[in-house]
Amino acid sequence: MTTATTTTPPPNSSSVSSASTPYPRYHNSTWKLISQGAEARVWLVPSFLSTTTNTTTTTTRTTAATPSMTMSAICKERFPKRYRHPKLNDSLTRARTKAETRCLARCRRAGVTVPIVLAVDLRRDTEGGGGTSASIFLEHIAGCTIREFLTVVVVEGDPSYDSSSGGTGSNTLLELSRLPELSSPSSSPVTKKARVTKSSINYPDQSLSSSPTSSTNYNLNSASNGATTLSQVSPPKKPTTPKTTTIQTRLDTHAMKAAYATGVAIAKMHNANIIHGDLTTSNIMVRNPPPKEETDEPNSWTPDIVLIDFGLSSTHGGGGNGGSSSNNNKKNKNKNISSNNTSREELAVDLYVLERAFSTTHVGCDSLVEELFRAYKAVCFTSDTVLQRLSEVRMRGRKRECFG
Repeated sequence: MTTATTTTPPPNSSSVSSASTPYPRYHNSTWKLISQGAEARVWLVPSFLSTTTNTTTTTTRTTAATPSMTMSAICKERFPKRYRHPKLNDSLTRARTKAETRCLARCRRAGVTVPIVLAVDLRRDTEGGGGTSASIFLEHIAGCTIREFLTVVVVEGDPSYDSSSGGTGSNTLLELSRLPELSSPSSSPVTKKARVTKSSINYPDQSLSSSPTSSTNYNLNSASNGATTLSQVSPPKKPTTPKTTTIQTRLDTHAMKAAYATGVAIAKMHNANIIHGDLTTSNIMVRNPPPKEETDEPNSWTPDIVLIDFGLSSTHGGGGNGGSSSNNNKKNKNKNISSNNTSREELAVDLYVLERAFSTTHVGCDSLVEELFRAYKAVCFTSDTVLQRLSEVRMRGRKRECFG
């Protein structure tokens, strides 16, 4: 079961951002806000790039421009923080935007499928004086996240159950102005909601005579203008069971293939010495989810995994080249060992965050996690040391859960 990614229209500035956080200067009404966090806002730009074809008519010698292609994009905007000093805000915003762009470009060179960087805007906000609002324009991935792909919603119960009515039927009002014994002004005032039966009333109207059987009850009402109405009370419905919603985890062949492809993508990213920093099932997308009604065999589908949101990413690498003296060689060797230990720790934390995201979001996903680690071990160059460090990170996490 797959769920398509949907976007919401741009809400008002009061509901999304305060007056101190304006929209980008190139924002227009066609942009749609996808999400907003403490660091940035993500916009869907429907017409980021469009090309036109000029057609010239020979008879009238006129040229008309016809749009031939329109490409959408994603704009990730790091808006200025008013609680920070403008110079500090400029420095942090520009540095983080450049680091994310470099990590995306490095992943592309290493063969990792990530969104293509279309444009980067680092211009300073000189008019407002509130600091830099940097933006990255990325390729729009039309797919679903791994979290949506692995989540299956099962609805059980009666779909016609109405909790607001409590299982009872609605009343139908019938006008009885032609009944002389009920509408005569000389008669005594009729008590509201008197209980009568069909056998005690002569129905001159054919529509009333064909109404329910003698066991049907009515409520007799009188209005202020003297008109009398009869309220037919339908029998109460039998109590039905309300529908319940159960969230399950997808564990079919498609899910296993997606988990294996995710492990391969993460291993390629770690081979390029890139640490994601926020590996969750919401930051991993499937570009080509399988159709709901698949006619081909399951083995014919190959998932295309895309890693997104490199806002907390960083790079790590080995030490520099050694000098000519033996002291420099010892210092560089110790530096390389320390750097390698730090990098293995960061890679292990990357995997631990993803493992925790699977266990907390998707129930019974042990087989998927095992398939992901199997692919990671087959592709990553330093998988043995990273997985060994991962076991140590798990132990530290369990101690923190036990003792706080």
